[in-house]
Amino acid sequence: MSFCRTARKYRQIEKMKIIRINSGAKSGDQAKEAYRNLKSPKNHYDEKEIRFVNYTFGNIARHRQRDRIFRIIPQLEQLAAGSVPIYSEPKRNPQKHSNIKQYHNDLAKVSIDDSPYYVRLTTQEIKDSRNELHNVFVSDVEITKAGIGDDISAISNATSNFSSTSYDEELISRLKKVKEKADRTTKVVDENGDRRWFIEESMERQKTRSSLPPKSNPSSNKAHSAKPARASSTRRKNPNPARNL
Repeated sequence: MSFCRTARKYRQIEKMKIIRINSGAKSGDQAKEAYRNLKSPKNHYDEKEIRFVNYTFGNIARHRQRDRIFRIIPQLEQLAAGSVPIYSEPKRNPQKHSNIKQYHNDLAKVSIDDSPYYVRLTTQEIKDSRNELHNVFVSDVEITKAGIGDDISAISNATSNFSSTSYDEELISRLKKVKEKADRTTKVVDENGDRRWFIEESMERQKTRSSLPPKSNPSSNKAHSAKPARASSTRRKNPNPARNL
């Protein structure tokens, strides 16, 4: 992914709308019933249709964050439709899952009991172009941002403030790389009023190049020095043609 696209992606994540989770605690049976009633939404960004297949509920039920995910399930359609695609990865076990083309990871932000969380939806793209929900991961926004910034003290403080914290190491690693690229870009407005993204590293090279004295053209210098040489050789051969008359 280019620097400019990465910068736009990071700013999309930063500006994501927080979706308030309205439902209270749910039992496993209640969550399973709510999951079965989900339709197949289409993502607003890449237009992939996400199917909620039955086996995925088993993955969710075994998750250590299942109680929070159970509360999220009734609004999974809304989350899947508005989530930001953040990265894709190749199939993990091609010999075992030969029908899987790749995995996609989309990100949403929710509020549960007034606390913000990231929700990472992992979907698997089947070779016939179907996209099925594979798993759901929930992580505290405060801890995630502290992890991106390598702020150990902030992680410790956030951990002490939550009775049951969630830490998505994969998400932190990915967002950290995205932020590093985004921080190396600058948004400017060109003469037409259009916004443009430039890599700061390239801009610094341009500034350095513009401050250097102009280079002389070697081929031009050779051409200029060659002409007098030919003229002087002619004068040596016949310095005064009138004497030969």
